Amino acid sequence: MPWSPTISSDDVVAIHSALVPTVNGDGEIVLFGGDDHDRAANEMGQWDHTRRFNCRHPTQPLVYVHSPDADLFCCGHAFLGDGRLLTAGGTITFPPDSEGIHSHLHFEGHRRCFAYNPTTGAFAEVTSLNFEPGTTNQGGGRWYPTLVTLSTGEVLGRAPSRG
Repeated sequence: MPWSPTISSDDVVAIHSALVPTVNGDGEIVLFGGDDHDRAANEMGQWDHTRRFNCRHPTQPLVYVHSPDADLFCCGHAFLGDGRLLTAGGTITFPPDSEGIHSHLHFEGHRRCFAYNPTTGAFAEVTSLNFEPGTTNQGGGRWYPTLVTLSTGEVLGRAPSRG
């Protein structure tokens, strides 16, 4: 496929993207960004910024995908063995004094996980991340977790260190 003009990402700040298979063989890139790193959008729950880009037909408009009801900004993602894209964590709140880009502050993450099915073009919620070790109902949210697909098709996740 030759290079094409820059595509519009519509209203998506594509913090995350993944090339996903399609039944027709075109291939698509799913673009998502949650709150687009906008405090007001996060606080108002405006996270519905997911679109699909058709790789074989780059001039076609992006296709709307209903986003999960959690903020996927700064989630981790990896493919499951069955071809679905697993997302884990993301932004739950902004620190009160966060001004500018990141500001070297710790953002609180959530525990929720979703699987995007490229065949149906939809997200479905799956089992959440575990709670903080040693507790049965506290913490466990992740911001920028690392996810790795194992040879079994299972995904191993690790939270970034806070040091």
